[in-house]
Amino acid sequence: MAISGYHSLSLLTRQMQKTVSDEREEALSQAGIHDIAHMRPVMTELVRNGPGFYYLLQDAQEHIVVGNMLHLKPTQGWRNLTWTHRSLPPEHRPVIGYGLTLQDGGYLFVGIDAEPVQTLRRDLWFTFIWGMAGFIIIGAGGG
Repeated sequence: MAISGYHSLSLLTRQMQKTVSDEREEALSQAGIHDIAHMRPVMTELVRNGPGFYYLLQDAQEHIVVGNMLHLKPTQGWRNLTWTHRSLPPEHRPVIGYGLTLQDGGYLFVGIDAEPVQTLRRDLWFTFIWGMAGFIIIGAGGG
């Protein structure tokens, strides 16, 4: 059961990463040139019409240009955020996303709610702990 649970968790994480990658690539494709000037109208439209995603476009000085998130320290690659950085006070929901440095030094982040991954991980640990407790009790009773 642990192997199938781990496989399910891995599969869910990969699927969420693919969804984020597809959304990021679509935005970059629409912009054509990967800089603030070309990304701004695309991101404005996505923020307005892209429910379920977290978007952030920052300039080279780390000022927010457009987005539905608060400031992030620019970090290239995949990120697992423990909270949404979306509002004050922050929503305490995890986010999995990808950050990309643009040609002009700007920063683009696209993410998605990672609550399903966190829930599955917590449930797997719960199942593992209760399984081990049952195994120990049965083992002690049989011994």
